[in-house]
Amino acid sequence: MDTYNIPSSIITNANRFRHNNIQTRMIKDYIIDILKKIDDEINIAHNNGQEFVNTTLPIIFDVPNVSNATLQRIIWSSIMEELICKNFEVKIKHSESFCMLSIMWIKKEDKLLVDHQNRLIAKYSV
Repeated sequence: MDTYNIPSSIITNANRFRHNNIQTRMIKDYIIDILKKIDDEINIAHNNGQEFVNTTLPIIFDVPNVSNATLQRIIWSSIMEELICKNFEVKIKHSESFCMLSIMWIKKEDKLLVDHQNRLIAKYSV
């Protein structure tokens, strides 16, 4: 409602501060590249008989007009969300100088079942 006919150019439109297409594309590219790296690490670890993998995430990102702290929040949470949606258990440990994810594909219940099966076999082995 413009009762006083105030020119719209007096104050900047908030959309100017939201992510534009170039920023969104750059963020998406970061996320996809990191997820590909993590997928490779998960597959290698699984093929080597491991039940989890610890991986580092980048801490410095470069997207014009977006703070590094904002990029860390967006990118790290997007990666975690994607892994959680794929049924992985994810823990994050971060500081100003590093970020590490611990990614597990064997759930606690699965581990308990394996332990029980191993104890049963050991108990009745001759």
